Amino acid sequence: MTSRRTLHWSVAVHSMKVDRSARQPVREERLRSGATGDLTAWRGRSGRRYVCSVYPASAAGDLDLEGDAAALVLAVARNAAGAAALLAIGSVPAGATELHVHRLAETADERAAAVADLAPPSVADALDALLALYAAPGTWSRQGGGGLDLEAALYRVIGDPDEDGIGEGEARRREALVAGTFEACGADLVALEAATRRQDVVVAVLRAGRERLAATSLS
Repeated sequence: MTSRRTLHWSVAVHSMKVDRSARQPVREERLRSGATGDLTAWRGRSGRRYVCSVYPASAAGDLDLEGDAAALVLAVARNAAGAAALLAIGSVPAGATELHVHRLAETADERAAAVADLAPPSVADALDALLALYAAPGTWSRQGGGGLDLEAALYRVIGDPDEDGIGEGEARRREALVAGTFEACGADLVALEAATRRQDVVVAVLRAGRERLAATSLS
């Protein structure tokens, strides 16, 4: 795909800034350096905090993390302004500048819960959250109606790609998640809502997209 989808987020900005507590984005909470090295923490969607040791990504081959069953490795990209974006858990993709290693999840169940709490959301996660947030009767309204339109729901679920303080990688991840959500549904959902002005139509398209995605994953 060579063309870049233009996303219009301004409609949602005011209402969602009033209600940011409704969503819990995964975020870093930097800690002071200690005698044993740099530490940081990540706050999961549940609100739980995960303290991590920080290493340069170039040190991946020297850490012997494969032999440390309790280690949960977060690949992170940090920009020039110091903002961090979580790129992956358990792998080191291109673009990672740091490895944040959490060693306090002692059991397999605890590590699985931590991964679910911290992992970047998928298209399936976005569709599930949009349906939960947007499909309830009486939720939907156009601008000025005091309710929630689809653009506001996207803002709440995925985040604003133009939000101050996030890096380019995180902005692109958010844009890609919106594009993937639209692709799964076979429509630009914001444009569809503006054209139909009907919540039930958009909800039907969201549900069809979620079912299509589930069928694809099973095939």
